[in-house]
Amino acid sequence: MLVLHDIRRRLGGIEVLRGVCLSVAAGELFCLAGPSGCGKTTLLRLIAGLDLPEAGEIEIEGRSLRGIPPRERPVAMVFQHPALFPQRTVADNVGYGLEVRGIAAAERRDRVSVLLERLGLNGLAEVLPHQLSGGQQQRVALARALALRPRLLLLDEPLSHLDPAQRSVLRGELRRMRQEFGVTLVHVTHDPLEALSLGDRVGVLLHGVLAQVADPRTLYRRPANRAVAELFGTVSWVRGTLAAGDASGSVVATAIGEFRIPSAGGAVRGAQGWLGIRPSALRLLPGGPRRLPVVVQSQAFFGDWTEVTYRTGDGVVLRGRIGSPDTPPRLGASLEVAVCEDELIWVGEISEAP
Repeated sequence: MLVLHDIRRRLGGIEVLRGVCLSVAAGELFCLAGPSGCGKTTLLRLIAGLDLPEAGEIEIEGRSLRGIPPRERPVAMVFQHPALFPQRTVADNVGYGLEVRGIAAAERRDRVSVLLERLGLNGLAEVLPHQLSGGQQQRVALARALALRPRLLLLDEPLSHLDPAQRSVLRGELRRMRQEFGVTLVHVTHDPLEALSLGDRVGVLLHGVLAQVADPRTLYRRPANRAVAELFGTVSWVRGTLAAGDASGSVVATAIGEFRIPSAGGAVRGAQGWLGIRPSALRLLPGGPRRLPVVVQSQAFFGDWTEVTYRTGDGVVLRGRIGSPDTPPRLGASLEVAVCEDELIWVGEISEAP
């Protein structure tokens, strides 16, 4: 549906996008994640026609968008802030794009009425934007974009300024909209966990390069490099060497012992790299054949869980997580933690961030 070929763009002398290639299937909900300043919004603006690439090609449904102005592209964009017209009612805001495009008044009213109902805005047609909650304002912005019946809907962090409850509700709305309206969505977010929970696939943009594109589980469990892994949460790294391997898995030798991990993706014996240990891989209760003696160094309470920092006899610092019903170990306690080897990460030395 959407294809990007070697997209490049410089801003202020800095190469913001460096040869981005991507294909998004029709009907897909694709999330683009990455830190601030990595080029996410710039990429959306190029697709929408609000900016032009210095090189590369953008195609939608096999048609090049080169020279096609924004209003003639089958694309609509929703920004981080709703940017509603303050003196126009909800209905007038939703129908604004249709009015600009010369759609007859009767058809405008019909489209607006349907969208207000489907997006839970019934009874708010004559209300002004300042009388709405943040979540309602963003629904109006979504309705305004959908009124144009785009084939592709671009979402530039539209949930970032909402509270957690509103974000959760609107994430559900986005999934439903994709199915109900048959629209393809490209959703940009700086919240990596939002990308994992929402996207059919997720692309990670780092320093203007797509470092990895995969389904959420693959991206989390088999990151392409350390930067991708760390984007999705805390990881403790230990240098390692592939000591053995076969189709069923690989053995990694490290300073804190040997660990059997899922297949290392064709890496050869003797390959150097990093073993990544996420907090979820460490258990206080018996949960795996590999156990490590550690000393409890610190604790931090986060409500649903407590993060515990351990130190091994070799001086390696590891971070684990225990559920709130469990009593955390006392500081300075010597104990053993079980390592769930299925949750370990392997990143080869050649797989560093771009």
